[in-house]
Amino acid sequence: DNPKSKRVEFDNSQLIRLGIAALIKGELEIAEGYSLSSLRKFKNKNDQEGISQSLNILASIYYRRGDLSLAEENLNECLTINLEYGYREMEANVLHNLGNINRDRGQFEEANSFFEESIRIYQDMGLRIGEGDSMLSQGLVAAEIGEFKEAERIYRKCIEIFLEVGNKYSEGLAYMNLGIIYGK
Repeated sequence: DNPKSKRVEFDNSQLIRLGIAALIKGELEIAEGYSLSSLRKFKNKNDQEGISQSLNILASIYYRRGDLSLAEENLNECLTINLEYGYREMEANVLHNLGNINRDRGQFEEANSFFEESIRIYQDMGLRIGEGDSMLSQGLVAAEIGEFKEAERIYRKCIEIFLEVGNKYSEGLAYMNLGIIYGK
């Protein structure tokens, strides 16, 4: 047996992690391959949580490519699963992502509704980082529609949350966004 000729077989959780790693690196085709493979395997096992995770990663890939319709399609399918099976944290994440899609389309009222619901779920679960992340996106909407005082209030709340949980990266984003609106 030639060791080079052996094919490595990954389990579903490894495929998910490989897809996420490739997505983070910006290797979208590779990420899509791993994610589609994990989706097929999770569907074969009728693993709804795994299907939901795979769909959410695929949506992120399509979003990064600029294919908002395909991203939204995957997110809506993911949301249906999350609602049916009670995957609340993933539901909040999907609502946040749907808000981003609507913000990118200039549908600010719809975007804000998605962010509000996401924030509410994260608050109910006590997940401060998720709450802060959704608020950061909500602040972008306020700034984009010219509600700078509201954007400032939101960003200051984000800074408070990120200081509390020790998330320096997101704290920096909130400060950066605050600086941008001060320049307006």
